[in-house]
Amino acid sequence: MTLRPLLILTIAALVAACVDPPGSRDEPPFTTTTDDPLIGGTKLSDPTRVVVINIPPAGTCTGIMLTETSILTAFHCIKTGVPPLTTVTHAVGPIIETSTVLTADLDPLRLFVSTVEPQWEHDIAVLHVDPPLTIPVGARDALLDEGTATPTDPVECVGGGSVVPGSGPASTTGTLYSLTFPITTGSTSKHLFLKGFPAKTSQPGDSGGPCWSTTSHRIVGIMQAYDTSTYVNFLARTDGATAVWISAQAFKTDMFDASSSQTFATTPAQWRIAKLDSGTGKQIVGITSGGLEIYGGSHSPGAPITFSPKTTVSLTAVPFSFASPDARFTDVTGDGLTDLVMPTASEIDVLPAAGGLAFTFPAKRNSLGSSTWLPDGARFANVDGLFGKDYVWMDTTGVWVGVASSLGSFGAPTKQLSWTFPGGSPDFVQLDPTPGIDLGILGSTEVLTYSALGLGALSSVPVHSPLPPGDSWELYSGFLSVDHKVPNDPFDWVAVRGPSLVTQLNNLAGKFVTPNTTPVEVASGWDANSTMIDLNNDNSADWIGIDDKYIYVKPASAPAGSAA
Repeated sequence: MTLRPLLILTIAALVAACVDPPGSRDEPPFTTTTDDPLIGGTKLSDPTRVVVINIPPAGTCTGIMLTETSILTAFHCIKTGVPPLTTVTHAVGPIIETSTVLTADLDPLRLFVSTVEPQWEHDIAVLHVDPPLTIPVGARDALLDEGTATPTDPVECVGGGSVVPGSGPASTTGTLYSLTFPITTGSTSKHLFLKGFPAKTSQPGDSGGPCWSTTSHRIVGIMQAYDTSTYVNFLARTDGATAVWISAQAFKTDMFDASSSQTFATTPAQWRIAKLDSGTGKQIVGITSGGLEIYGGSHSPGAPITFSPKTTVSLTAVPFSFASPDARFTDVTGDGLTDLVMPTASEIDVLPAAGGLAFTFPAKRNSLGSSTWLPDGARFANVDGLFGKDYVWMDTTGVWVGVASSLGSFGAPTKQLSWTFPGGSPDFVQLDPTPGIDLGILGSTEVLTYSALGLGALSSVPVHSPLPPGDSWELYSGFLSVDHKVPNDPFDWVAVRGPSLVTQLNNLAGKFVTPNTTPVEVASGWDANSTMIDLNNDNSADWIGIDDKYIYVKPASAPAGSAA
């Protein structure tokens, strides 16, 4: 396809033109002259994800990076398979990166439907390259449109086709140009029809180039073909179910083995994850009014988890119920196992874990002295740096701490911090190197850090860390380690907002510094459908996105705090 009208093809050479030289059956019957003016098309100078695909022996197409290793392009560019030594080149300022195409995923719905353009439906492919390329800071994103409504506003396309082949001015194949086209009548669920410009000759190179809606600013199609009699340009649509398929290919990974399932014998009122033995794994625990139903499991590489037979623990002799949303498993005694803990408005009940999926009876009952300690304000964190997790209670006037003992009991809560609650989302995590878990407040425009001082005390003077421009960051952020430091290293500030993952690393004094942004695009709504957890045990949290069909993963990588 061509972005330089009058002198070159306006949108994608005929379907095979990106791999067929001029003079092939797809070349329009025009004569190239050397005195035609260059009209339209602007040479691209901004940072970009758009790449040039070099297909031996002499073919060229355009593509766009969905991730650092996944490229969206047209199927017809590699319809006979990926030739050896097919490469992708990408300009990052004055530096030209090169990566090798390893494999290609072809849209399973692709179909040859006509000998006239557009010849193919679902002319879509996703290439996988190595080594990874660089997504420049400030580059336009690669968000796709998951809707199915046919857009009507103009689109802006980018392609790397040549200006003139053979005679005349030197070929500029591989130089990226952009041009905006209006959408014309005739569009279908498979193609968008664009009002193009008369072209003197059909040139290779632009096929596969992305086209963004000038309204939604999402990619709505890639350049596919051009009608030399009507000057209509055809885009292969990338919206709806096609967008979902593209996303799956871009983010697919083989890091997960097959799934397995286990049905509870008795439907639990609540269920939790717990650490109840000395093994490396954890257990799934169903909680009913009469007891616990516990399942562990084993796992071999390449195989699903095999669940062990259930273990039951009767709670009928316990004079209170753990079958409540407020019940939790947390390590109160400090032995590395999680105890069953039930906070109420007047007491904290603890059933200590004994190892081997067993518990120590009778349960510990810790009176709070009144009935005003509503469970909504209860948290557990090792504020004093000793034994297990202490009881912490918060309201709009302050923070109280009841220190835990190795027996599973708590001291009387004492007020350690007086405040007028600043708003935001509080969390107890390690935010500086000194012993004791600190209090961090995830705010709208800043983070506040209240450091643990020992013996359950908290600093009354917070450290202030400004956040990136904007507000309401507390809705999208959390504390995680993302910089590959040692275990128990102070946590960093992380947010998933829109198409980006934003981090501010901890300076080891409870303050969060310069923002670092990593795109996690392709689909929308990641701020509501993603999480972060260390999947590969490298002491750094990886990004995980989840939709109704797939799990998407971006492992944390260098530079510190970014995701690959």
